[in-house]
Amino acid sequence: MKRLVIALLFGVGGALPVSAVAGGVSWEFRVVEFEANEWTFRATLDPVEPLKYFPAGDCQTIHVAGAFARLRWWFSGGMVITPELHVEAVKAMKRARENAQTVRFGLLGEGVRQQRGDDRCAFESRGLVLIEENGTEGIYSVFSAP
Repeated sequence: MKRLVIALLFGVGGALPVSAVAGGVSWEFRVVEFEANEWTFRATLDPVEPLKYFPAGDCQTIHVAGAFARLRWWFSGGMVITPELHVEAVKAMKRARENAQTVRFGLLGEGVRQQRGDDRCAFESRGLVLIEENGTEGIYSVFSAP
């Protein structure tokens, strides 16, 4: 039953209204660099305004790298993020970079985890999802289930 509910929420219509998602927060970013294939991605993002409430605080630039964790989401009790939703979000991030547009980038659940190393503004993601947010699209990262 749990899988059915999650599949219905995330599978109908492609994008899930943000009001249906608990615990999400987003910020406006410029996409400085973005490289991706269907499953892996690497993004460099500059915040439009100083970051408040972001995991690492006042980063001038954030680096987010990740890969869609298909088995992780399947074995966590259902597909929190489907492969189709992840691919949609990757395409939206590519469009924002190619068209020099800003993008709402946010976190669901844990969202991201800081990567080990010296750069406190480098993060790891296990998937992206595109969500409609008050008439605009937001791209959200998920590291652990919301």
